[in-house]
Amino acid sequence: MRVTHDVGGLSGTTLYEATGEDGVPIPGLRAAVIARIHGNEPLGDPVLQRLAEVMAKELKRGSVLAIRANERAAAANVRHTPEGSDLNRLWDAATLLRLATTPRDEMSYEETRAFDLAPLLFTADAILDLHSTSRPAAPFLVFRDDQAHTAVALQLGVHHLVTGVHENGVLSGGMAANLGLWPGERGPRLGFVFEAGQHTDPATGARAWEVAQRFLAELELFERSLPSLTEEPQIYEITDRFVQPPAGVEQYRFVGHAGGEPGAGRRGLPERNLHSFEEILADEMILRRGPTEVVRAESPFTMLMPAPTTPPGTDLYYVAQSRHGGLTLGEARSDADARREATAIERALDLVADDEFERGSTWVAFDTRRLFDLCASVVARQSRLAPTDPHRRITVVGRGDHGLDERDRRAGQRYRHAMRSVIATGVPVERIQLLRGAPLAWLDSLTGPALSELVAMRERTTGDGSGVTMRFSLTHPHTVSLLVAGDLDRALATDDTRKVRVVLLIEAASVEADGPTAAVRVVRSGLVSSRREVLLAASRMLQGLRADHHWLRTEGPLKGDAGLASMTTADGALAASADPTRMSALREALRRVQWRTWVDLLRTEVVDGTYLPDALACGRWLASVMQTTGILDPESLSRLLVRPHGAGFVVDGQCLDADVPEEGPPVADPRGTAAVPALFAREVTADDLERWVGFTRFVRSVQVVPDTRGKDLDLLFEARAIRARLEGWYDTALRLAPDRRLVVMVAGNGLRRDPSVKRLAAAHDRLLADPRVGYLRVQHAQSATVGWLRDLARSLSGRANASVRLEVEHGSTVNVILVGEVRDPAVGLPASLDGLEILACGVVLSDLAVQGNHLEEVGLFTDAFDEHQPCPELVAFGRAHCERLLGPDAPDLERAVRAQLGRWIERVRVFRPIRSALPQDPARRARWVARRFGLADPELASGLATALDEDISAEALVDRLWRDPSTTPAPTMSVSDSGLPPRDC
Repeated sequence: MRVTHDVGGLSGTTLYEATGEDGVPIPGLRAAVIARIHGNEPLGDPVLQRLAEVMAKELKRGSVLAIRANERAAAANVRHTPEGSDLNRLWDAATLLRLATTPRDEMSYEETRAFDLAPLLFTADAILDLHSTSRPAAPFLVFRDDQAHTAVALQLGVHHLVTGVHENGVLSGGMAANLGLWPGERGPRLGFVFEAGQHTDPATGARAWEVAQRFLAELELFERSLPSLTEEPQIYEITDRFVQPPAGVEQYRFVGHAGGEPGAGRRGLPERNLHSFEEILADEMILRRGPTEVVRAESPFTMLMPAPTTPPGTDLYYVAQSRHGGLTLGEARSDADARREATAIERALDLVADDEFERGSTWVAFDTRRLFDLCASVVARQSRLAPTDPHRRITVVGRGDHGLDERDRRAGQRYRHAMRSVIATGVPVERIQLLRGAPLAWLDSLTGPALSELVAMRERTTGDGSGVTMRFSLTHPHTVSLLVAGDLDRALATDDTRKVRVVLLIEAASVEADGPTAAVRVVRSGLVSSRREVLLAASRMLQGLRADHHWLRTEGPLKGDAGLASMTTADGALAASADPTRMSALREALRRVQWRTWVDLLRTEVVDGTYLPDALACGRWLASVMQTTGILDPESLSRLLVRPHGAGFVVDGQCLDADVPEEGPPVADPRGTAAVPALFAREVTADDLERWVGFTRFVRSVQVVPDTRGKDLDLLFEARAIRARLEGWYDTALRLAPDRRLVVMVAGNGLRRDPSVKRLAAAHDRLLADPRVGYLRVQHAQSATVGWLRDLARSLSGRANASVRLEVEHGSTVNVILVGEVRDPAVGLPASLDGLEILACGVVLSDLAVQGNHLEEVGLFTDAFDEHQPCPELVAFGRAHCERLLGPDAPDLERAVRAQLGRWIERVRVFRPIRSALPQDPARRARWVARRFGLADPELASGLATALDEDISAEALVDRLWRDPSTTPAPTMSVSDSGLPPRDC
């Protein structure tokens, strides 16, 4: 054996090469064993020492490269040097390319070490990286998800096997085991990370040594001398991570675990132990920040590597899902075999799903990744229909995203891939873009070169580039997105819904400061159904949205745009084009509409020259503006409104006078951040069949109603039944009030005083009149009438245990009702829902047609009034939705309404210079105001319309609107020129 120390002059490296008696190397693989990538993880040192002791006897062929990676941090017993960074985040292709162009004197110690060690590691055929943890943890092995890795991993004697870190792009910078690869990229070099357990566990070193021996034996460098394995391993896939905020922002802390800060425990179960492979339940509190903000589990998951003392900007824990092997574990196969298996599974699942939906089943999910994967599977299903099948079509409604949110980017990989595929292969696609909440970067992406390339590919594939159309809505809130697979009109006319799917996604977005910028946090729930009631709701929503688009093109901001004439189809939609010039005209038109809409909102919020002394103040100011205006684009607002000024920042309001903002930096294509996982059976290879099977099982593990969720979740599709359920909850709260401290929380629109809601309104009035029941409300301003708001303010006057907040962001579409109990006698009416035990949760979708009729159309309900356990996922969503809207304070309702009326008056008066171009008939002008601002109260719209002509002060007009909003004839229903059904305000 030949031994070389300090290989290539690099300290901490040793190369052992097997040689014959003549000194000639014996051919074989080269393995690298790495220790001390993190300087405070000492277990690797004994392994390297043992290797040095046995190498002369055990090494039979090939070579072993032993590396003590972070020597300087190891000498100080710290994770990394004070001026440096995590050495295990510096190995992917992008980072190595960056280091190659960075002057050496500008690199940290860890960066120079990675740059120097990388060429040496590139000579290895397989890498084993040894680690330990600061907290108790079962040993586990991390590896890439392919046949070659699985074959070795199954022989290393580790019970917990973990994949997904690389495939899902969970870690920025990659790991040494995945040297030189882009996220999700495959490569011939094998790479394993062994987490052996807690640093101080005496068994950790022995575990690491056994794994190292088995690793070298499996590569045929050592003779096989260890006992064979009999226990079947457990496989987990990491899908996400939760990151501590950056420095300067209040940090999260773990709660509810043994030995830690108290928090909401599990009902009937022990406290969390806060270690890897701890099973977290839905609605379980995990983290707390500040006095009120909490993080709860949206759905059950397995927690890996919780780190309660992690510094800012690093990972608090990883989210994993158990993955059952079953079909493919350890069985070698060819790519052709894998595709045959996948195709058979795909066809069988299509038939099973068709049968389920034909029986009226509904799939319900409360997890963002599962929802996006459900959307991907629905889109993929339609693409497999015959080209002549009338249901081979897709309609998508949503605000979209620009792929920069890390969590959504990972969760939506398959869905984005599915949409690109159906566009390129000729499936008719209609995109209805919601402009409320849409970032400028997403609008640029939607109309950019990528779509033109897909349309061009479509032309080459089918000979026809038509069939991809777009419409836009300025009114509909982004809180409900819609995916329709199939021909709704045909299905409703024939009652044949077997091939039709409707996906309703409910979204709750909140904004919080994130260093000098702001972050948008989103929770989602949704359902997939072919029930006639859901199809009718979707049909009404699409009719309303198409009418919105018609108004935008004929009366609204897109009226008369000459650049769009060549793209307009016979039914008024805009056709996507392979011609970049046409798409550029559409992009400019959308940017103008969005920017002018933003300017209307920002003029009353932005004070030019406001000084923000530091990054935290900047982030808080930006978050406040976004919360008030509902503009969910922190990147654009920060770039346009904020300028560095000395040690702080200053607000630049002069940009509001620009006709259209300058374009921002190019947005990275989400396809470049991680390899696209297989979605269709035709894409499956032998290396990703196991992962594809795991994906299909993950998607099909959604809760099916009425089957698996009939005990703790009800779905109602009829307005009368929905109102009766809420009426019963209100009366139950009153009945229990003498003995229990109950709080009712309502977030959404207001009730109209009409016969259809008489009983529910009476129950609500009884609730308001009884001071024994606490009352919290988040009232959506645009969907309520002024009369309702005035009556609500009077009803709650003097109530100490009632609180109402006004908001304009979430729209009337999503209404959430919670009934909770305050268990701690020392707690008053909570400022947040943290102190409540939720007894009932209802999520009601209404007004999907954007017609202001407030007909409840879909309701999800769960309660514990009959000693049942409530559905924890629905409770988690309802709680998260409401907590994000409650905010830190609750001003007097009348004062809040008056302030909002003042904002609307100022925004209406922005249009005074062009009022001659607006409708002159009072009713038509009021309808224009209602559509422009999304108002449901026709009398309020009429009153605001007078602000264009009257010269009275805003304060006087506010007084008049609060007393009696109607001063002109209220707008009435009218048939639009588009031939669409009538639509009121």
